[in-house]
Amino acid sequence: GAACPASGGSRSDSALDRASVGALIAANAADVASSYGRRELNPLLRGTDGHFDVRRGVALKAVVVGATLLVGRLIPVRTRTKINFIVAGAVGGVAIRTWGAR
Repeated sequence: GAACPASGGSRSDSALDRASVGALIAANAADVASSYGRRELNPLLRGTDGHFDVRRGVALKAVVVGATLLVGRLIPVRTRTKINFIVAGAVGGVAIRTWGAR
């Protein structure tokens, strides 16, 4: 593709990178949704009643995704894109498994 001066890569690299960010955000949103109203094993995400704490879960996911995206800016775009898709796949897999356990 044509050069993308802002990133030093091609336009297709840029589009794929944006798609990987979308996949990462969507997978984390699906993970939160799949946990809603369920008992939670992770003490960082568990409320006092033992169920998933939505506020805490969304806040923690936002921090983790934000940190991932921020650190990702320090590595080459193709590497970052691959990492985003791998993490999105893993988190999405957890969400699918959680929904299947209902």
